[in-house]
Amino acid sequence: MNAIKTLRFKASRTKLRAPKSWWEHRGLNDNDVMFASFERSGNTWLRFVLFEILTSDSAGFLNVNQLLPELATHQNAKQVLPNGGRFIKTHHQYRPEYKRAVYLMRDLRDVMLSNWARDKEMGFSQYFDNGKGMDGYVESFLKGKVTRFGSWQSHVDSWVNCPLAKNGNLLVFRY
Repeated sequence: MNAIKTLRFKASRTKLRAPKSWWEHRGLNDNDVMFASFERSGNTWLRFVLFEILTSDSAGFLNVNQLLPELATHQNAKQVLPNGGRFIKTHHQYRPEYKRAVYLMRDLRDVMLSNWARDKEMGFSQYFDNGKGMDGYVESFLKGKVTRFGSWQSHVDSWVNCPLAKNGNLLVFRY
């Protein structure tokens, strides 16, 4: 496994996560719309679709990331919303600095299988399967030990029960 990937993977699960998260969230404004989802829920795919709808151009990672950036790369993003706001991708659970959001909720089983496939390909599944293969991975996934964003259940709950859901500033897509 690549030493840099391993270091990044391990560091993302330490106390270094909090200052990194604070840094990533700087520069948000009240007109921004967060495009949120749990990891492996189709957020990137849907950003490609939205890019082609909004621009009629061919999507590619460079184009999509300039128009519909990920959190931490949003400072110089184009304002694509009528009120001067930006669409910004995040995998974080709900945070009070988010004022409006679209939440993409993919079926838990599909999310877990997608994470398993990616982690297996990257060589990370061994950290979570407890020597039991996929069964051990499922246990770790359901306990929220697989991703750096907690469990799928707590992530979804943080969004569907957040203040934005109560004041009409959250649009949820389920699939």
